[in-house]
Amino acid sequence: FVATVERYNELAEGGVDEDMGKPAQFLKAIKQPPFYGIHRHIGLSTIIHGVNVNADMQALNDEGEPIEGL
Repeated sequence: FVATVERYNELAEGGVDEDMGKPAQFLKAIKQPPFYGIHRHIGLSTIIHGVNVNADMQALNDEGEPIEGL
């Protein structure tokens, strides 16, 4: 934790986040205690493909034809 904060402060003072690419305007050195750390589980959910639809928002089959009843 201490090494991470020290590294972040170096980057903040240099004005360029070479590690994570944080924009310079958001780089603020962490100097005033108390310091807190939390363990976070970040999740990402994406769907690469979905239902194909036409201009009328009708669901399409593999041949590109509307599926009746949907």
